[in-house]
Amino acid sequence: MIRKLSVVTLLMYSHFLLGQGGSQDSLVPKSSLLIQEFYTPVSFSGYQGSEIKRPLKVKANLDFLLNTGGSFANEVSPVYAGYVNAGVVLKSRNKTLNIDYSMASLGLGNYMSEFVDSTGVLSNFGVATQEKLGYWANRIRGRFNWQISKHFNAEIGNHTNFLGNGYRSMVLGENTAPYPYLKLTTKVWKIKYTNLFMQLRDLQPDASWKDSRQKYVALHSVDFKVNERFSFTVFESVVWQSSDILSNRGFDINYLNPVIFYRPLEFSQGSADNVLLGIAARLSVDKNFMWYGQLFLDEFLLSEVREGVGWWANKVGIQIGVQAANLLPGFWAYSEFNSARPFTYTHGSVLQNYAHRNQSLAHPLGTNFYEWSTGAQLERNEWTFTGRFNWALYGRDLNEDNYGGDVFRSYKKPFRVYNNKTGQGNTHHSYITQLTASRKILKNRDVFFFGSYNWRHVQNQFELNDEHIFSFGISSSVYKISSKNSNGALPSLSNDF
Repeated sequence: MIRKLSVVTLLMYSHFLLGQGGSQDSLVPKSSLLIQEFYTPVSFSGYQGSEIKRPLKVKANLDFLLNTGGSFANEVSPVYAGYVNAGVVLKSRNKTLNIDYSMASLGLGNYMSEFVDSTGVLSNFGVATQEKLGYWANRIRGRFNWQISKHFNAEIGNHTNFLGNGYRSMVLGENTAPYPYLKLTTKVWKIKYTNLFMQLRDLQPDASWKDSRQKYVALHSVDFKVNERFSFTVFESVVWQSSDILSNRGFDINYLNPVIFYRPLEFSQGSADNVLLGIAARLSVDKNFMWYGQLFLDEFLLSEVREGVGWWANKVGIQIGVQAANLLPGFWAYSEFNSARPFTYTHGSVLQNYAHRNQSLAHPLGTNFYEWSTGAQLERNEWTFTGRFNWALYGRDLNEDNYGGDVFRSYKKPFRVYNNKTGQGNTHHSYITQLTASRKILKNRDVFFFGSYNWRHVQNQFELNDEHIFSFGISSSVYKISSKNSNGALPSLSNDF
């Protein structure tokens, strides 16, 4: 079973599957139905008893979605989605607090139901509870951001994070459930240095929340802006389990050192933690055209790469993509290729895989795949039209043999040491087409009526799944796949430095 939550209806998952919040380059910006802002004087006492008045900015958000439709496969089955998100933002000078609560009730198509049944989770939410007609899930998220000075920023929260400029990320995506984290960012000259510490949970499909075990991730990245058009990033992360049969490590304070490399430290500690390396780059040809890419190194030997014999432990992920804005007035498009070799993101200890609550931390397909995704968006007056096509070839483990197709399986005892290739095992061919049209129906409020069509075709050597889903509804956010600024251009490097 593929470990990926595809879209039941394009609009439904624009809220909580395709990556909201977090990244400034997020491809799904949000809008709110109800936004009320006001300033409340707040008193702060000075050292000499003086009182300083500083405004506290409060913004309340309410987002919702209601839709219904039908899934047409071997038989016709109804689909529906109900989603509500309520939140508040408090901002005072250099501090910002975001808190929101979401709940979703979903009636899914055939493939989606199989996915939730097999994993026990709903992407970007976490554990899903089965109801008579579908599934129910909720979540609480929050962030507290403190701009300490011009050069230093600190953020703590229970949320997701995104690293990259693309539709996907091969390093850190937003398809998992929220997790506690601490992020420290330092900006000096043309360098942005980020330290991110996360507390995760290993949740297997048949395990309860009480049976899940803790693990931690420490990630640091150095982003260097060469000029206004080109920047590159070097990053490194380490995953370790909170406890094992020998000791109870908890959070290893050795990884708090913000300037060391984790691989030498790992060996000096005598541990077998999961260390991953990578590099990313971004080239803006102009304000309307951008190339980007990532290279992710889980484990490899250069000598084995040169031999070209398909050694199992050459675990590499890559991404290359392009985005273009204003090809025509109001028209935006992207195209992106992603790939991960077999066994990438896995580890000898299942607890130390690169995942959280039964979802991959990076790409939703996990490992052992090729994917090409392309999409376009057109805005005309009150109308927004979007379309996206995804092709994927991915392999899953066959019988009891380990072909490197499951992030949640130990890489010990691979089916073969050499002659491994991407897509091996039970090879799946997947085609997904998503089309939607939406129109603003209230002049002074963000309320939209939409209709969508989704086609999903997946075939492997054992079965064929061909599903068509039609739906319509109302929403407080229009689905957008672009990362454009308000002026219609792509985000510039100056936004990040």
